[in-house]
Amino acid sequence: MLSFTRDLIGVRNVIPELRRGEYRTLPSTRDGLWTWARGERVLVACNLADDAATVPDVEGEIRISTVRARDGDAVTGTLALDPWEAVIVWRA
Repeated sequence: MLSFTRDLIGVRNVIPELRRGEYRTLPSTRDGLWTWARGERVLVACNLADDAATVPDVEGEIRISTVRARDGDAVTGTLALDPWEAVIVWRA
């Protein structure tokens, strides 16, 4: 948990939109899915449910995920989230 928190702070420090970007809640495709944009290039998605979820129309790179093996993965089209997973995506 400490390593993840340090890495999350590191991502915040290198992406100015996470500190100063305009916050916009995005439409959700289901209960338990919370998505928002910061600025034009950052998408944050949190699946707060016991079932997998998807976020449509996402293009970019996962900068950090609670499932650390996904850090750096490309997203082309649909972002799939495991139960209780959260990600920050740098949109293309």
